[in-house]
Amino acid sequence: MTAVLRSSKFLDFKFNFNVEKKYVNGYFRKTEARYWQLKHYLNFRLKKDERISPWNTVYSDWRQSLLFIFKDYSKRVPNCVSSFCKELYYLCDTFEGTTVRMSCEKYYEEFYQANLDRQIAERIRQLDSTIFLERKFSEHLRNSSNKRSMVDDEDDEDSSGSKRTRHHEEQTVHDLVCTQIHIVFTVEMFLLQLIMSFRNMRLIS
Repeated sequence: MTAVLRSSKFLDFKFNFNVEKKYVNGYFRKTEARYWQLKHYLNFRLKKDERISPWNTVYSDWRQSLLFIFKDYSKRVPNCVSSFCKELYYLCDTFEGTTVRMSCEKYYEEFYQANLDRQIAERIRQLDSTIFLERKFSEHLRNSSNKRSMVDDEDDEDSSGSKRTRHHEEQTVHDLVCTQIHIVFTVEMFLLQLIMSFRNMRLIS
């Protein structure tokens, strides 16, 4: 963007004020004012954020931060910095700014979609592994329970009826819980695979 910080004296200025992050993103505290343009901001977010947020969220954070600096903190920041933020904010509404914004959005979305694909693929892998382990664990518990029941029956034939009843009830509850967990994991994995298929269809079209 063509907005320019018109004083070399404040090129290294940072917004080091005690303000909640919801008003001003941490980028403006860590980065010199000379780099507050949209593309620099996007690069920072892509490199530093643990989870990549959707474009609308990131873009809104950037504009909200600029607005807060030049509107609510105009008396506490240098005039040239306040004017710079104001120019950046309103430049997005111009023809040139719209072109640059669309280019930045395309650039950001490519990284966001690639990261989202990796997250979905990793989640599917985790679910697949969890379902497999859950089945193995369920089989182990069932085998252990059957062995315990056989030992109890041998130790006390008089009470074997009640023990078998208790064992059957415990086994029924266990199987029900395992089945419900399995269903939840299976449905989630199916939905994630459906999302991946839909996204691939959109890319092909």
